[in-house]
Amino acid sequence: MTDYTYPDKGDSLTSQIIDKKEPFEGYWEKSENEVLSHAEKFIDQKDASILDIGCCEGRLFGRFKPYASKITGVEPDEARREKAVEEAESIEIDVDVRSEGFLDADFEEKFDIILCSHVIQHVNTSDLEDLALGLRKNLSEGGLLIITTSHSCSRNDIFMKSYFDNGSVEEEEVSEQEFNSLVINNENILPVHLFTLENLEILLKG
Repeated sequence: MTDYTYPDKGDSLTSQIIDKKEPFEGYWEKSENEVLSHAEKFIDQKDASILDIGCCEGRLFGRFKPYASKITGVEPDEARREKAVEEAESIEIDVDVRSEGFLDADFEEKFDIILCSHVIQHVNTSDLEDLALGLRKNLSEGGLLIITTSHSCSRNDIFMKSYFDNGSVEEEEVSEQEFNSLVINNENILPVHLFTLENLEILLKG
């Protein structure tokens, strides 16, 4: 059991940032759907073991149900984990939702597919190497790793924080040190790491 709570309570910051920045309504959902649809083209089995890291409220369970013999979810926020369990029950799929962080988890098996959707951008930079090692350790040979994350359009990684100020959402670029200090906070401040593709590739290749 963990006492970790995701900083963006109810995803209120995230939803308002999406509304504020979307070039057209539904853009975020459409773009994620295109990315996941592309990833699904590489799945050639219907009985895969799937690990969903930071599964939140189980929003991807239904999408990947057709490919899974079983899904293991990892969600350290207990309130979100409980909703993920309810989601699994509602769509009648065998899901084991564990209340712990991925870096603390010990799995008895390797997984055919690992999902890491919008998680890595909220991880303390000092833990990224361990996260990458854990992904490689727990992925079956020839397995599929699906990562979605925020990305930087500049030459360097960017660190941001989002917060409410008099009811409106504010975004501010911060140092890596401040980002890391906000990874766990109770002030409803959402820290986000925007990766360059090059740095993300370096991290995952080790």
